[in-house]
Amino acid sequence: MHSKISVIYLSWVPYGIDLLKQFIQSYQTFTANTPHQLVIVFNGVKSETDYTPFLNFATATLQKDVKYLVMESGQDIAAYQYAASKVDTEYIFCFNSFSKILAPSWLYKYQQAFLQSNVGLVSATASCQSHINNVFETHAIAWEFTKSFLYNYNKYKLFIKTIGYWYFLFKPFPNAHLRTTAFMIKRAVFLSIKCKPLTSKFKAYLFESGRNGFTNQIIKKGLIPLLIDKDGNTCTIDKMHTSKTFWLQQQQNLMVADNQTEIYANALPQQKMIMSKKAWGKYA
Repeated sequence: MHSKISVIYLSWVPYGIDLLKQFIQSYQTFTANTPHQLVIVFNGVKSETDYTPFLNFATATLQKDVKYLVMESGQDIAAYQYAASKVDTEYIFCFNSFSKILAPSWLYKYQQAFLQSNVGLVSATASCQSHINNVFETHAIAWEFTKSFLYNYNKYKLFIKTIGYWYFLFKPFPNAHLRTTAFMIKRAVFLSIKCKPLTSKFKAYLFESGRNGFTNQIIKKGLIPLLIDKDGNTCTIDKMHTSKTFWLQQQQNLMVADNQTEIYANALPQQKMIMSKKAWGKYA
């Protein structure tokens, strides 16, 4: 049966081979339960010798030839776009380097979500976090006499930049958006998404959660973004705080873990509450 889905795993080679091993172990433990082709994108590659051990490991462990692509550099979204332009399947599914699958039949569950009317994007994690609110929550509004003049000067400069510039880039809280990992989308829709060159981490954040970011572009197309949990239950962005997934309670309904969910999982209770409030406000 010809697969309709390309599962794209981004392997950032400078991080080392252990993350690839972690992903493949979870990929083998929790079967997709639907036909697909796996494509590994080796990113951060300077020479063939950089990724050869990774490819050899994947081939030996999966016991089959592995489709792969190579990039010298680029943010995660740029790597997904590159991969999407090279495959010919109807759908693509994108994992980042830190992804670890936590539930069986995960791809089947995503596929079922698209049977609902007008679904445009499905992701395992989401947040209402806003860069606007983060600035004012991280820094005290008042002058801090225990700190240097330069610190206070730069702080107020950041406040002015946030109000005068960032406000036009990001919505204030609640800034509901799906996170750009462990997501599934129609390839044609993904390739139609507008994305300026991601030359910095800030621009990657802007694409993920900005006013004209990924989720909001999906909505403007008349399509529906959905959050999915480990059991295949989905919810729209106005109900995401009920999901018990990303930075909520014990993340007990999480379908796919990554570095951010691991940071939360390993945090102390007080730290978890701070993180949860940043992402979900009064629903933390």
